[in-house]
Amino acid sequence: MKFNVKAFILALVFSIGLISVKNVYSCELNKNIERGLNGALRMGEVDGLYAGSSMFRGLDFYMLEEKTDRVFLVQYGGSDPTMNSLILENLISRGLVIKNFYVDMYAWAAAKAPWPSDAILFFEAPFNMKLKIWDAMKQNKNADLLSAAWEMFMQSGNDMFVFWPIYSRMAAKSYHKGGSVKSSHDLKIKPSSLDVKLPSQMAPLKEVPEESFDMGVNPAQRSAVVKIINLCRENNINLTFVETPKYLATHDSKKYQAVMKEYLDIMNEYNTRCIMSNYTLEKIHAEKSDNVISYDFELDNLNYYGDYVHLSGLGNMLFTDILNHIN
Repeated sequence: MKFNVKAFILALVFSIGLISVKNVYSCELNKNIERGLNGALRMGEVDGLYAGSSMFRGLDFYMLEEKTDRVFLVQYGGSDPTMNSLILENLISRGLVIKNFYVDMYAWAAAKAPWPSDAILFFEAPFNMKLKIWDAMKQNKNADLLSAAWEMFMQSGNDMFVFWPIYSRMAAKSYHKGGSVKSSHDLKIKPSSLDVKLPSQMAPLKEVPEESFDMGVNPAQRSAVVKIINLCRENNINLTFVETPKYLATHDSKKYQAVMKEYLDIMNEYNTRCIMSNYTLEKIHAEKSDNVISYDFELDNLNYYGDYVHLSGLGNMLFTDILNHIN
């Protein structure tokens, strides 16, 4: 079969054009869905904006709404401080008025070099934010940037982009204030629906490999934490970093403790408010500080955990109640 150069060139040009359109205009697609960056912007003004990794995914926004209905979660799986700083910067620049900003203190995310673990963040970001995410990714000297560029610019969100009419209808019914509509609030009515994990069902604790990071916060992530602090001060936003409860084995990890100790040192150095587990504070021998609000939680009760770092439905309900009382 004779190779058709003209057809190949036309196909290549069409593909490049389609990918370019996707990367520039993908941020426009989610404007009617109650999730992500655009979902937050639709509110115009929020009393409480929550940003973080999947640790925040289970927060019960029906319960949080008991205090104010102007709350929203901008959550992307594995979001690290660098990604959260870019999310905050973008939302401020696009006019969102934020009264209180709550940031997830996920230790494993802060310990690694910057990386958008959730490609959907890249898909939903405006093009100028995509370039900032890419600049942050280039700080990771061990990364395969060619593969990363292919994944982020070429592959991210292709299913959503192609099947948008179908996806948008499904997604519109799946989120409430950025969180899942399958709220732990329902557990008050149906306690038998609890997803209880027995020891044999829980996956082994997966720590970040020893060689992948030092015993503490990654330097680039530290800079991002400071950037978040400065952005909030410049824009009169009340800022709180939040440690969610983890299963006891995680809290006992020396790596986890090293990251949380350095996290707390940053909070104290910049006089920034944080909410942390009493158990963590004891393990890292933290001194009492006006910046720190502590809480108690059953860290060895299997009913409260889906795995070693995520709370179960009941656990999320209990922790949301703690946040409501603190705030």
